[in-house]
Amino acid sequence: MSGPDLSSIAGRLLSVLAKTGLKERDLSIKAGRSPGAINAILRRGRKNDGAGARVAVIADLARAAGVSPGWLAFGEGARGDFVPSPSPSPSPEPTAPIPMLLWCPMCRARHIDVGEFATKLHHTHSCQECGLTWRPAVVATVGVQFLPGFKNGPEVSE
Repeated sequence: MSGPDLSSIAGRLLSVLAKTGLKERDLSIKAGRSPGAINAILRRGRKNDGAGARVAVIADLARAAGVSPGWLAFGEGARGDFVPSPSPSPSPEPTAPIPMLLWCPMCRARHIDVGEFATKLHHTHSCQECGLTWRPAVVATVGVQFLPGFKNGPEVSE
């Protein structure tokens, strides 16, 4: 019997559940999320990978499961396996920001980080159109034109 298909966020999440022995409800409680959050990822995640799930939800689930958010969301980098601690503890800051498609919540202008901000760890983003500064997630993020592995984004090596 083969394991879950790790090419989708749903498959990676199922793999985490199998490896940790946690049920969907247990992982959601440990992550401080509703059981519906995992169910939604499992339903939608087979079709569009991590694009439909909020970064904060993925980061919380990854922390609770003991895997890296980048691996859980996009299958990038090392899985980061370690035995999850019984109590939630702050996860270490990632070494690279999580790529996101960002739009200003006020004026809806597209936000793409360029120059040093394309690789610099930062939590807040400022709109170049209206000047609003906002924080799209509790983890470091970077506004990108395309998500990795889609359209003209960098090629994902396996």
